Amino acid sequence: MSAYLSWGEAAGLALAGTPVRRDAWTEASPVWLERRPGLWVLTDERHAVVRVVDAEWFTSDEFYGNDWTTDPPGTVRDVCLLNPPRPEFRPPGIGLLGEIEAATIALHADIGESFPAGAYMIRFFLDGTLVGSLEAAAAGRYTVTVAVDPETYLRASRVRVRAWIDVSSSLPLPAWTGHAEWETVLSPATWPWPGYEAVNLAPLFPDLYPAYNVEGWYSGNAAGVTIGPFSGNRWVYSHADDPAAADDELAINGVILFQNDAADPINGGLTTLLHVLPAGQTFRVNVWNGIHLGFCWASGQLRLYRSPI
Repeated sequence: MSAYLSWGEAAGLALAGTPVRRDAWTEASPVWLERRPGLWVLTDERHAVVRVVDAEWFTSDEFYGNDWTTDPPGTVRDVCLLNPPRPEFRPPGIGLLGEIEAATIALHADIGESFPAGAYMIRFFLDGTLVGSLEAAAAGRYTVTVAVDPETYLRASRVRVRAWIDVSSSLPLPAWTGHAEWETVLSPATWPWPGYEAVNLAPLFPDLYPAYNVEGWYSGNAAGVTIGPFSGNRWVYSHADDPAAADDELAINGVILFQNDAADPINGGLTTLLHVLPAGQTFRVNVWNGIHLGFCWASGQLRLYRSPI
């Protein structure tokens, strides 16, 4: 049997399955503090559950008590013991880092060691909104990743991205809270956008020869293929790395581009701005089979950038 224990010593015994109590508890019930699966509970002399332990009940008096024991009530001790000093609660150091990707923001909470060791609840906030909660059972890094729409986020020319964590101790640790913040200021030029969105033309306009050998729009469809809408503006380019090409002509919104009645890349294959697409709108891509008839197709890419290049 053990007596005159600190809470740290008693908690270790309780976690190992031994009921503990304080000599200062004089009421008949509850008698014991025990660890059951996932819960701390108070029990009577027969170890029947009286109530679940909560922060209102487990105060600093219990944490700093030096009279924890595994002895049953009424145990007589003939010993001379000095009162040990109260254990000092040392909370963990905490920190927060943000990592911005093209369409996500990862919030990394770092939780240091505490004495005694215990669990902490981390609540993650992004721009004032609760975006996740994690329990930190040990020191380490805990991450919540939040999906974001950068275009909605950056409708202003510059925007401050601000996040924070609120950290609170869990029983049987004493009540404690901590707070850490992270923020950055970004603009459309500094947000880590994906490079571009590609529209591959070959799957949209495969070669029709010889089934289509008349002058006119591809497959007789004057409407063409609709692209969009997008939540932000797009600048539509034919890029030299993989230029858009057509036999005979490529058209946007019914207007033929760089007409020369020949099968070749747009503008000789040079990087060329073809269209500016406002947010929420669409545009139509089509192929015109010119006076040479015969083959009718398109190849290469249209690249849709979020800003001019």
